[in-house]
Amino acid sequence: MSAGMTLRECFDLITYIANNNSPERSPYPRPCIKYVDPHVDMRTNTVFAVSLRGYGDTKDFYITNEFISEPKSLEQRIREYLDTPQT
Repeated sequence: MSAGMTLRECFDLITYIANNNSPERSPYPRPCIKYVDPHVDMRTNTVFAVSLRGYGDTKDFYITNEFISEPKSLEQRIREYLDTPQT
């Protein structure tokens, strides 16, 4: 099962996005992220989904449904997306 993120890992990811993928710092053709929407399970204080919104596009990452058997963690999949040039 794809692992969720702790609140600390989510904060570190948001800091990474601010430093590397924000509108002021995102080098083309990397994704430019304007909004980050974490979804937190308050029973366990873990992040189980994250939506990244840019200019007109949204990319959603989950650990449920079709991603339940994904071997990579939620954070690993998001970081790969952020570091991959967009076409």
